[in-house]
Amino acid sequence: NEEFNPPIAPQREGFYLEGWYFDEEFNKKVGTTWQKTGEQDIYARWQMEKIAARLILSDDGVVQEVKDGKYERIYNGKAISLTYALSYDKFETSVRWFKTLDNISWQEISSVNNIINVEQSATYSMEITITSQSETQIIYVEDVTIEIIIHPYELSLVNVSLDKNYDGNTDVLGSVEIQGLIGVLKARGTYESKDVSLDENGNVQDINIVSLDLLDYNNELAGNYKIVGA
Repeated sequence: NEEFNPPIAPQREGFYLEGWYFDEEFNKKVGTTWQKTGEQDIYARWQMEKIAARLILSDDGVVQEVKDGKYERIYNGKAISLTYALSYDKFETSVRWFKTLDNISWQEISSVNNIINVEQSATYSMEITITSQSETQIIYVEDVTIEIIIHPYELSLVNVSLDKNYDGNTDVLGSVEIQGLIGVLKARGTYESKDVSLDENGNVQDINIVSLDLLDYNNELAGNYKIVGA
């Protein structure tokens, strides 16, 4: 037996040398001493360097600092986008993006490198698969997760138009316009119509709007608005 002095291995970017083996299947590792008779082939086993990922959040094109995996702001009609950076980016990568509203049921929403126009409060995460010719490394969903909280933007009533022809009952029909961040939004509402009073010209007075829902608007985004003054 004699002391094993390993040969100088070539540098391989993105990998580290795990050890030397007697066989190509890497079952029998060369120890600190070995019995050498004549020439002996040995094989270098390479392992992919551990690669870390981090999420990058931009709000209206400006990169924001994310603390404790959470980002909060009031809805302002501007886009939040998510992308990522790797500690080593020379390998081929594929990405899957997910979101959840309850931290239990995950929904895949994209398989491109970044998500744009994030406008709904949810927890977002991704799974990155990194591959080389001989190795595959997966950074799983739970490793890169961010909770985005979008607080509702308060809207005020702009124009309320209610019509009533006296017919012996108190049903009221009407429409409501609300000034949104971009233009005027239409809404439908529930109106409290009992004990309706009429002025001297027979017009309805003092109608209370009990609740309003946005019309012709993406249901996922409707929660970003809070209607006040109703």
